[in-house]
Order: sequence, then structure tokens, then C-alpha cells
Amino acid sequence: MIILASSSPRRTELLTAAGIEHRVITEDTSEISSGSPAVVVRENARLKAGAVAEAIAHGKYSDDTGNLKELPVLGADTIVALEQSGGKGSPRIFGKPKDEEEAREMLMSLSGRSHSVYTGICIIQDGREYSSVDKTLVHFLEITPEALERYISSGEWQGKAGAYAVQGRAMAFVDRLEGSAANVIGLPVHAVVALAEENGIKLYGD
Repeated sequence: MIILASSSPRRTELLTAAGIEHRVITEDTSEISSGSPAVVVRENARLKAGAVAEAIAHGKYSDDTGNLKELPVLGADTIVALEQSGGKGSPRIFGKPKDEEEAREMLMSLSGRSHSVYTGICIIQDGREYSSVDKTLVHFLEITPEALERYISSGEWQGKAGAYAVQGRAMAFVDRLEGSAANVIGLPVHAVVALAEENGIKLYGD
């Protein structure tokens, strides 16, 4: 049993599919946006997990067993990063679009190009922090104007980093992945399990 410091239904679905029981608890945090993609996601995952761990430590949350303070807290953050043409300059980081216009612009920028999806994960237990970053390379096909407008109209872009969900309608835009598909969806479960096992953290209650 773990605490998931994220309200993302996709992360909940991935943990559930992997057989990892969890309770969702979130706290408002101020995320960073400057720095390399790996630094940004690692720090934001740490901030999310840290805020929840601190709230639990101060007794803000409880359950019938009274053991929330003993459970590991998992934070995660996912972004899409597009390398600049010619490899010059810092990658452009895509978060969640605020409206249709921004979603349309993001997808047009990704069309026919390859980009990277980074997810930072942080596990906090007994005051100790453990973190890592997973990266997947995503190759997009050219998106036709008709397909773009159809996707925008679906509303699936809402709340998605880079304005798309690879497990949904946007799978029609993806030529191939190099790396974890779960990472692109929002949580590299294999990396979570590896990080926990490396540091003696029990995810399955065994």
C-alpha cells in the first residue's frame, strides 16, 4: 500500500493494473518550470511527494489503521520536450495546454517530428527521498488539418502534457515509441518498482 500524491486518473489506472494498492492524497504545490527537462520533472515530483508527506506527518490525514505515516509517498511529474531545430538551444517544454488554441499550436509543433517525454518520480518514506527520471522518445507522423481539428473537438487534449494522450485517439498520430509506453501515459511503473526495490521500499505489502 502506498500514497499517490497525484490526482491523475491515468496514474491510478497504471498502479492498479500493476497490482499496487494506493490511496490518493494531493496537496497544492508551486512547481518549477525552468531548467533541463530532467531537472524540472525530478524537482516537481519531489515537491508533490514532499508536500503530501509533510501534511501526513502533521496529522492532516488519517485512516482507521492509523498507519499512513508509515506508508511510502509517491510523487510524479510528466512533461513533453521538443528539441530545437539543429539541436541548438534548450528544448521547448510542453506542459498542459490552457485552451484549444494552445493545444492546437502544441500538436502542430509536434507533427512530423520526434520529441521526448520525461517523467520524474520521487518516493518518500521515513523522511528519506529517492528519485529517478524516465525518458521515452516519441515519433509523430504528420498530422493532417482534418485530423487535428477532429482531435481538438474531442477534448481529449485537456489536462494532457503536450496536448495528447497516447493511449487514446492520439495513438493515430504516433509512428513508434522508443522506451516505456507507460511513461508516456504518465507513470513509468517499471521505474517506480525498480526505485522501490533498490531502496528496500515495499509497494505490495509483502
